Amino acid sequence: MLASESTTTNLAQSKITRPKSTLPTLIIKPANEEIKTSAMLKTALEGKIKLKDIQVEVLSCRPIQGKGIVVKTKTPEMLENLKTTIMNDLTLKDKCQVYIPKPRVPHIIIFDILPQDGDQAAHENNFILQLKESDELTDQEIKVFSKKKGRGSLQNWILDMQLKNYQEIKDKKRCVVVLTLIVSKNFLNH
Repeated sequence: MLASESTTTNLAQSKITRPKSTLPTLIIKPANEEIKTSAMLKTALEGKIKLKDIQVEVLSCRPIQGKGIVVKTKTPEMLENLKTTIMNDLTLKDKCQVYIPKPRVPHIIIFDILPQDGDQAAHENNFILQLKESDELTDQEIKVFSKKKGRGSLQNWILDMQLKNYQEIKDKKRCVVVLTLIVSKNFLNH
């Protein structure tokens, strides 16, 4: 769990990506092999749904992998209205799958953690408890997402956490576990 003060990085200096759009988003994918491209899916939807009739304002519509499309609307109510209209249309509900994407779970990477023999779950829980206490984090769930090889015999841990805890750590630019300085930065899963 040691990190030397000389290797501490500052989050302000590390590359921080801009946050994803918070517009209401709907993902629509083909439900069968009948629709072969994103363009075909969009055409099928446009042929059945008149946005003015259902009072929906689409801000963007773009193709995605898997022959699907991502639709962003102005309000959550418009999004729900569009989703309901697609699901209730007899021909469209057999042709496409519609869902609202789950929000992204923030991750941070903690560098240079000493591995320990024995019960790994206990080691992880103990580390997380110490992190919460030392950094005065809220009592929201934090868990180890994965472990990577670090320098020498040390490990780098990637932690899942709620947005509030993530923001607190990001704002402080470093973590403290008991009296040990820990290097951390945001981690994007590509």
